[in-house]
Amino acid sequence: STPGLIVGIYADGYKASREEQFWKDAAKTIKSLETNKFPGVDSFQFIGVFAPSNLELGKERDNGIPVQERDSFLGLFYPYWKKFDRWFHVVYPTREHKYRSGIAVSPYDHPLVLIDSSDYWGVGNFKELTAVPASSNRFSYLLLHEFGHYFGLNEEYEDGGPTELAFAPKILEPWSQNITFKDKRETLKWQSLVDVNTPIPTS
Repeated sequence: STPGLIVGIYADGYKASREEQFWKDAAKTIKSLETNKFPGVDSFQFIGVFAPSNLELGKERDNGIPVQERDSFLGLFYPYWKKFDRWFHVVYPTREHKYRSGIAVSPYDHPLVLIDSSDYWGVGNFKELTAVPASSNRFSYLLLHEFGHYFGLNEEYEDGGPTELAFAPKILEPWSQNITFKDKRETLKWQSLVDVNTPIPTS
């Protein structure tokens, strides 16, 4: 489609000697989005951005306060400075300016960060940040799941589990397009996509 939506694929935590691996991981990312028919992928234009990092992501650890700026291209690290449940399963900018300046080296509509890591974690913040471990054996699942968050989708898990709605008991209806409290076909946000033979509510 013209104009396309630019998906910038950025490297973080890749040392200079790992540049070739980044481009392989970027190609894998595109293939995964296309193979899994990620909504809108036919309108995406992909741009890869490699810059070497002096530090790999490594393992989560507490680096103390004040927060140290991470010596990687985008400065992402586990948020030890504000430990919450499973803080070691996400990464955030250690300096917002560094992150924003880094992704701004190329035009983009949607930034997607690949980090040279094989651990199981991922982050997708609405219209802000998507980052996934490029070498994880659950890469495609993490990519689709976290990139979905970037576009405003709420939690869904292949094996079930609580969503963020567990922390918002007083809302009448979630704003996210993939979760609802309604149980009648004609009130579903996605009613046009539901086969007439599908029982409502589903199991």
